[in-house]
Amino acid sequence: IENDLHSAETHVSNLEYQASTRSLWLERHPDLAHRIAAIDRELDPTPTIQERLRALQVEPPGRSRGLGLEL
Repeated sequence: IENDLHSAETHVSNLEYQASTRSLWLERHPDLAHRIAAIDRELDPTPTIQERLRALQVEPPGRSRGLGLEL
């Protein structure tokens, strides 16, 4: 367990260093932050409402025949 803990701590330290380096780079190049954000959205677009409903297996309002008021 101690070996795994040491490995995890080393990995976390490396990730923190990378995050810090990225933040510093973005501070030095603020005009590129918007462009990078746009590229991120292109590569990993937010799902549409229809895609979200399908993933949840929920039928959107207005698609069912009844109003759901049955007692």
